Amino acid sequence: MQARNCLLVLALIAVWLTGCANVAMPQALPSTMDSPLIAVSPLPTEIAPQVITLPDDGRGATALEAYPVAKAEAKRWNAQAVLHQIPLKHAMEQNLGIPADARGWFFMFQEPGSPIEYYVKIVDDRLSGKTEAQPILVQPLPYRLLPIDLETLPVQSEDVLRLWLERDGQEYWTAHPDKQLDYRLVHLDGQSHAVWSLFDAALPEQPALLHVDAVTGDIVKDPFPE
Repeated sequence: MQARNCLLVLALIAVWLTGCANVAMPQALPSTMDSPLIAVSPLPTEIAPQVITLPDDGRGATALEAYPVAKAEAKRWNAQAVLHQIPLKHAMEQNLGIPADARGWFFMFQEPGSPIEYYVKIVDDRLSGKTEAQPILVQPLPYRLLPIDLETLPVQSEDVLRLWLERDGQEYWTAHPDKQLDYRLVHLDGQSHAVWSLFDAALPEQPALLHVDAVTGDIVKDPFPE
Protein backbone atom coordinates (compact mmCIF):
# COMPACT_ATOMS: atom_id res chain seq x y z
CA MET A 1 0.00 0.00 0.00
CA GLN A 2 1.41 3.40 -0.85
CA ALA A 3 2.40 5.66 2.07
CA ARG A 4 0.05 8.43 0.96
CA ASN A 5 -2.88 6.04 1.38
CA CYS A 6 -1.89 5.66 5.03
CA LEU A 7 -1.22 2.53 7.00
CA LEU A 8 0.33 -0.86 6.36
CA VAL A 9 -2.64 -2.83 7.63
CA LEU A 10 -3.21 -6.54 8.00
CA ALA A 11 -6.83 -6.15 9.04
CA LEU A 12 -9.13 -3.42 10.24
CA ILE A 13 -12.47 -3.91 11.95
CA ALA A 14 -15.12 -1.39 10.97
CA VAL A 15 -18.84 -0.93 10.45
CA TRP A 16 -19.95 1.88 8.15
CA LEU A 17 -23.20 3.37 9.41
CA THR A 18 -25.94 5.61 8.02
CA GLY A 19 -27.02 3.99 4.79
CA CYS A 20 -23.74 2.14 4.05
CA ALA A 21 -23.05 -1.60 4.03
CA ASN A 22 -21.00 -3.33 6.72
CA VAL A 23 -17.41 -3.57 5.51
CA ALA A 24 -13.84 -4.14 6.62
CA MET A 25 -11.68 -1.03 6.41
CA PRO A 26 -8.12 0.42 6.82
CA GLN A 27 -6.33 3.87 7.12
CA ALA A 28 -4.94 6.68 9.35
CA LEU A 29 -3.03 10.09 9.51
CA PRO A 30 -2.64 14.42 10.89
CA SER A 31 -1.78 17.88 13.00
CA THR A 32 -1.99 20.78 15.54
CA MET A 33 -1.24 24.43 15.15
CA ASP A 34 -1.23 27.88 16.74
CA SER A 35 0.85 29.95 14.32
CA PRO A 36 0.02 33.48 13.11
CA LEU A 37 -2.11 33.94 10.05
CA ILE A 38 -0.43 34.32 6.70
CA ALA A 39 -1.62 35.95 3.53
CA VAL A 40 -2.68 33.54 0.79
CA SER A 41 -3.09 35.35 -2.49
CA PRO A 42 -6.66 35.41 -3.80
CA LEU A 43 -7.65 33.59 -6.94
CA PRO A 44 -6.76 35.78 -9.93
CA THR A 45 -9.93 37.16 -11.51
CA GLU A 46 -8.83 36.07 -14.97
CA ILE A 47 -8.75 32.44 -13.79
CA ALA A 48 -12.13 32.29 -12.10
CA PRO A 49 -14.49 32.41 -15.10
CA GLN A 50 -12.73 29.70 -17.12
CA VAL A 51 -11.47 27.39 -14.40
CA ILE A 52 -13.44 27.49 -11.17
CA THR A 53 -16.44 25.49 -12.25
CA LEU A 54 -16.07 22.64 -9.81
CA PRO A 55 -17.98 19.37 -10.25
CA ASP A 56 -20.86 18.47 -7.96
CA ASP A 57 -18.77 16.20 -5.72
CA GLY A 58 -20.47 16.88 -2.41
CA ARG A 59 -17.88 19.49 -1.52
CA GLY A 60 -20.05 22.54 -1.91
CA ALA A 61 -18.67 23.25 1.55
CA THR A 62 -14.92 23.60 2.07
CA ALA A 63 -13.22 21.26 4.54
CA LEU A 64 -13.43 23.96 7.20
CA GLU A 65 -17.12 24.57 6.51
CA ALA A 66 -17.92 20.86 6.63
CA TYR A 67 -15.84 20.27 9.77
CA PRO A 68 -18.30 21.45 12.49
CA VAL A 69 -20.81 18.74 11.54
CA ALA A 70 -18.07 16.09 11.63
CA LYS A 71 -16.69 17.40 14.91
CA ALA A 72 -20.12 17.37 16.57
CA GLU A 73 -20.65 13.76 15.51
CA ALA A 74 -17.18 12.77 16.77
CA LYS A 75 -17.85 14.38 20.15
CA ARG A 76 -21.05 12.34 20.44
CA TRP A 77 -18.91 9.26 19.83
CA ASN A 78 -16.25 10.30 22.37
CA ALA A 79 -16.03 13.61 24.17
CA GLN A 80 -12.21 13.41 23.98
CA ALA A 81 -12.11 12.84 20.23
CA VAL A 82 -9.63 14.99 18.28
CA LEU A 83 -9.18 15.31 14.51
CA HIS A 84 -6.20 13.28 13.30
CA GLN A 85 -6.50 13.54 9.54
CA ILE A 86 -8.49 14.43 6.50
CA PRO A 87 -7.83 11.28 4.45
CA LEU A 88 -8.02 10.89 0.71
CA LYS A 89 -11.63 10.43 -0.31
CA HIS A 90 -10.90 7.88 -3.03
CA ALA A 91 -8.82 5.77 -0.63
CA MET A 92 -11.62 5.76 1.93
CA GLU A 93 -14.14 4.79 -0.76
CA GLN A 94 -12.00 1.76 -1.58
CA ASN A 95 -11.46 0.85 2.06
CA LEU A 96 -15.14 1.09 2.91
CA GLY A 97 -16.49 -0.45 -0.26
CA ILE A 98 -18.35 2.75 -1.16
CA PRO A 99 -18.96 3.28 -4.89
CA ALA A 100 -16.19 5.21 -6.60
CA ASP A 101 -18.51 8.09 -7.32
CA ALA A 102 -19.13 8.63 -3.60
CA ARG A 103 -19.06 12.30 -2.65
CA GLY A 104 -17.97 14.59 0.17
CA TRP A 105 -15.23 14.87 2.80
CA PHE A 106 -13.90 12.28 5.24
CA PHE A 107 -12.55 13.21 8.69
CA MET A 108 -10.72 10.83 11.04
CA PHE A 109 -10.84 11.32 14.81
CA GLN A 110 -9.12 9.59 17.71
CA GLU A 111 -9.05 9.81 21.46
CA PRO A 112 -5.43 10.67 22.40
CA GLY A 113 -3.58 7.49 23.30
CA SER A 114 -6.23 5.17 21.84
CA PRO A 115 -5.75 3.08 18.69
CA ILE A 116 -9.47 3.35 17.82
CA GLU A 117 -10.19 5.50 14.77
CA TYR A 118 -13.53 7.14 14.06
CA TYR A 119 -14.32 8.14 10.49
CA VAL A 120 -17.05 10.61 9.62
CA LYS A 121 -18.21 11.43 6.10
CA ILE A 122 -19.82 14.78 5.31
CA VAL A 123 -21.53 15.52 1.99
CA ASP A 124 -21.85 19.29 1.63
CA ASP A 125 -22.91 20.19 5.20
CA ARG A 126 -24.73 16.96 6.13
CA LEU A 127 -23.66 13.78 7.90
CA SER A 128 -23.53 10.97 5.35
CA GLY A 129 -21.82 8.13 7.23
CA LYS A 130 -19.66 7.13 10.18
CA THR A 131 -17.62 4.14 11.28
CA GLU A 132 -15.32 3.03 14.09
CA ALA A 133 -12.18 1.07 13.23
CA GLN A 134 -9.03 -0.34 14.80
CA PRO A 135 -5.98 -1.11 12.65
CA ILE A 136 -4.04 -4.32 13.26
CA LEU A 137 -0.49 -3.66 12.09
CA VAL A 138 1.99 -6.19 10.74
CA GLN A 139 4.78 -3.97 12.10
CA PRO A 140 5.00 -0.55 13.75
CA LEU A 141 4.48 2.40 11.45
CA PRO A 142 7.54 4.52 10.58
CA TYR A 143 5.65 7.66 11.63
CA ARG A 144 3.21 8.85 14.27
CA LEU A 145 0.17 10.98 13.55
CA LEU A 146 -0.40 14.15 15.55
CA PRO A 147 -3.76 15.82 16.20
CA ILE A 148 -4.85 18.73 14.02
CA ASP A 149 -6.61 21.91 15.05
CA LEU A 150 -8.21 22.56 11.68
CA GLU A 151 -9.97 25.73 12.80
CA THR A 152 -6.68 27.52 13.52
CA LEU A 153 -4.81 26.61 10.32
CA PRO A 154 -4.03 29.65 8.14
CA VAL A 155 -4.12 27.57 4.93
CA GLN A 156 -7.38 25.78 4.15
CA SER A 157 -8.52 23.52 1.32
CA GLU A 158 -9.65 26.38 -0.91
CA ASP A 159 -6.23 28.02 -0.53
CA VAL A 160 -4.55 24.83 -1.73
CA LEU A 161 -6.68 24.93 -4.88
CA ARG A 162 -5.80 28.59 -5.46
CA LEU A 163 -2.10 27.96 -5.01
CA TRP A 164 -2.19 25.05 -7.46
CA LEU A 165 -4.05 27.09 -10.08
CA GLU A 166 -1.60 29.97 -9.69
CA ARG A 167 1.25 27.59 -10.50
CA ASP A 168 0.56 25.11 -13.29
CA GLY A 169 -2.92 23.95 -12.36
CA GLN A 170 -4.70 25.79 -15.16
CA GLU A 171 -2.96 23.74 -17.86
CA TYR A 172 -3.62 20.50 -15.99
CA TRP A 173 -7.27 21.46 -15.49
CA THR A 174 -7.75 21.92 -19.25
CA ALA A 175 -5.74 18.84 -20.24
CA HIS A 176 -7.55 16.48 -17.83
CA PRO A 177 -11.32 16.92 -18.22
CA ASP A 178 -11.99 13.76 -16.16
CA LYS A 179 -9.92 14.87 -13.17
CA GLN A 180 -11.20 14.21 -9.64
CA LEU A 181 -9.45 16.51 -7.19
CA ASP A 182 -8.84 14.88 -3.83
CA TYR A 183 -7.36 16.42 -0.67
CA ARG A 184 -5.37 15.04 2.25
CA LEU A 185 -4.32 16.78 5.47
CA VAL A 186 -1.86 15.17 7.89
CA HIS A 187 0.65 16.15 10.56
CA LEU A 188 3.42 13.66 11.27
CA ASP A 189 5.45 13.63 14.46
CA GLY A 190 8.82 15.32 13.94
CA GLN A 191 7.52 17.65 11.24
CA SER A 192 6.90 21.31 12.06
CA HIS A 193 3.46 21.72 10.52
CA ALA A 194 0.53 19.92 9.02
CA VAL A 195 0.67 19.44 5.25
CA TRP A 196 -2.13 19.61 2.69
CA SER A 197 -1.76 17.41 -0.38
CA LEU A 198 -3.78 17.65 -3.60
CA PHE A 199 -4.21 14.55 -5.79
CA ASP A 200 -6.10 13.58 -8.91
CA ALA A 201 -8.14 10.53 -7.88
CA ALA A 202 -8.77 9.73 -11.55
CA LEU A 203 -5.05 8.88 -11.75
CA PRO A 204 -4.39 7.24 -8.35
CA GLU A 205 -0.88 6.06 -9.23
CA GLN A 206 0.21 9.57 -10.16
CA PRO A 207 2.18 11.62 -7.60
CA ALA A 208 0.44 14.44 -5.80
CA LEU A 209 -0.27 17.59 -7.76
CA LEU A 210 0.91 19.70 -4.84
CA HIS A 211 1.98 19.55 -1.18
CA VAL A 212 1.43 22.74 0.84
CA ASP A 213 2.52 23.65 4.38
CA ALA A 214 -0.75 24.35 6.19
CA VAL A 215 0.79 27.20 8.21
CA THR A 216 3.26 28.97 5.95
CA GLY A 217 1.68 28.26 2.56
CA ASP A 218 5.06 27.06 1.23
CA ILE A 219 5.23 24.30 -1.37
CA VAL A 220 6.84 21.30 0.36
CA LYS A 221 7.69 17.63 -0.16
CA ASP A 222 5.41 14.68 0.53
CA PRO A 223 5.30 14.41 4.34
CA PHE A 224 5.38 10.59 4.30
CA PRO A 225 8.61 8.60 4.36
CA GLU A 226 9.61 7.02 1.06
